[in-house]
Amino acid sequence: MATPATPPADPRALPTLAALLAGQAAGDIARDDDAAWQSVLQAGRFHGVLPLVHAGWVGADLRQATSPLFADGCAAEARRVAAMDLAQRQAIAQVLPVIAAAGGEPVLLKGSALAWTHYAAPSLRPRADIDVLIAPASRASVARALADAGLAAALQLPGEYVSSQATWTPATAGGSTQSFDVHWRINNAPVLARLLDHAEIVASALPLPALGPAARVPSSPHAVLIAALHRVGSRDSPYHAAGWSLAGGDRLIWLMDFLMLARGLDDAGRSATQALLATKGARALLSDAIAVLRALRPAWADEAAALLPSGAASDPRLDAYMAAAPARRRWLDFIALGNWAARVGYLAEQGFPPAAYLRARDPAHAHWPRPLLAARRLLARPGG
Repeated sequence: MATPATPPADPRALPTLAALLAGQAAGDIARDDDAAWQSVLQAGRFHGVLPLVHAGWVGADLRQATSPLFADGCAAEARRVAAMDLAQRQAIAQVLPVIAAAGGEPVLLKGSALAWTHYAAPSLRPRADIDVLIAPASRASVARALADAGLAAALQLPGEYVSSQATWTPATAGGSTQSFDVHWRINNAPVLARLLDHAEIVASALPLPALGPAARVPSSPHAVLIAALHRVGSRDSPYHAAGWSLAGGDRLIWLMDFLMLARGLDDAGRSATQALLATKGARALLSDAIAVLRALRPAWADEAAALLPSGAASDPRLDAYMAAAPARRRWLDFIALGNWAARVGYLAEQGFPPAAYLRARDPAHAHWPRPLLAARRLLARPGG
């Protein structure tokens, strides 16, 4: 069965989840309306907030405020994410030293970091893969080290310009797997990637001893900017979870990240965040997310707005990027590659990948000549 393009959720699902996250009973759905509560439960799984809902209602009667179906579903999802968290802890402790020994200077990113630094417990922040940023110059040595350690690389389009990350998967106890998304640039979009690099992040990265001596996370100001870059960079790349697929960058847990980041900053951290956003001209990246928060809960938007630099202008290139349609954003990213050598290289990598890649992705036609395989790929699945 094909994954639906958008979640077939009851229109009351998101407002209901937002109310429950704010500690308020949602009165728009009757307790015995199992079909509606099932839709809210499905939306909560996709948006990654059921463990937070469950934790927020500990000591209160979620079954009375919602329905037994929804409350039991929240508890089951909280248990599932707690098990996932334990598996990820083991995987991180095993793999980060391998990356560090290969000169990768790893830094955990996005949910993998925020779960430990800005949530009351890491099991409250679901995340699918473990995101790690490495020094770009270490890319080849890290790949060799991960392969030598028994991790398998996912098939992906190779190249210097078309790729900024690789997925590696080790086998863990019990046969479960925890995939690592190893990034050497902070974002796939060149317009966004130029705002922050590994050297800048690692210079102020903080240790995370609970996950071993090789574990580090970005400073809070960098974490705010990374969260904003991730959300904007996801607008054109659908996110798949709980059997659904949604583009737009507005998965609810990503918006909650901004709220947790804002709540976790003291005055000095808030000032440092405002200064960073002003220096990068990145005000628009965050203000766009705050506008979405405001539509859900105005009080949340007011909290997150404390991160914005007052009176700071945005970079006009970012403003244009935010306002552009998807096709225009792709063009702006192409131009942001910087010079025509890079642009020609990008086009060559997209249009004429190595024969080994083409044969691996299309084994049924592996006997075809490389030009025909390349043409088949572009015609069947552009960019694939």
